[in-house]
Amino acid sequence: MLDCRAMSRPWPTGTPILRRCLTNGRVSFIRTVTVVADTDDLLALYLAPGNPGKRRTGVRGGPRGRVMLEDSGEYEDWVWRQNRVLILYRPGDAHEVQLFRRHRDAHFLGWYIDLCEPLRRVSLGVDTRDHVLDVWMTPDRTAWSWKDEDEFLWRQEQGMISPEQARATRAEAERAVARLTADPALYREWVDWQPDPAWPVPAVPAGWDRV
Repeated sequence: MLDCRAMSRPWPTGTPILRRCLTNGRVSFIRTVTVVADTDDLLALYLAPGNPGKRRTGVRGGPRGRVMLEDSGEYEDWVWRQNRVLILYRPGDAHEVQLFRRHRDAHFLGWYIDLCEPLRRVSLGVDTRDHVLDVWMTPDRTAWSWKDEDEFLWRQEQGMISPEQARATRAEAERAVARLTADPALYREWVDWQPDPAWPVPAVPAGWDRV
C-alpha cells in the first residue's frame, strides 16, 4: 500500500505514486506508477502492464465512444495492459514524453507525446488535466503523426475546447516535436532503460479520489 508519509521530495527511486487526471476539479482517471528518477530537471515514472487504476463510469459518445457525456459519479477498476511505458516529464512543460516498449519482448515501439497541463505535486503523486490531442513518433524520430485528432476536433465543435485552447495545445505539440527531432541525444540514455524486476505492483491507496 502506498504510504503518504513517504511522499517526500525528491521521491526515492522505486516509490509508488499516483498519476491522476482531473476534469472540472474531479478525478477522471488514475494510473499507479513507480518513480524512476526525481530531480530538479526531470521526473521519470514507470507504468507497467498489470498496474491497477480507476476511471469514471457513465454514458460515453463522440468519436469511438471515448468522450464522457453523462458522468455517473462512480468509478470502475481498470488495469494497464500490453506495453511498458516510461514517462519523462520536464517541470513546466505542458506535455510528457513517453517511451513505449512492447511487454512480451521489450521491443521499443516509439515515442508518445502526451499533451496535458503541467504536472502538480500532491500528497499521493501528481495531478494534471489531459488535453486530448497527442503525438506518436517513430523510434528513429524521423516521422510523426497526430493521435486522437478526431476527438480533439469533435470537442472543439461541441464547444468543449475553445479555439484559444486548441491553438495552445497544437503549439505545445509542435514545440515538443521540434525539441525531440532537433536533438537526437535528448533522452537517448533512456531508450535502453529497463525497470527493476524487484519493484512490486503498486496498489491504489485510500483517498485516491480526494482533491
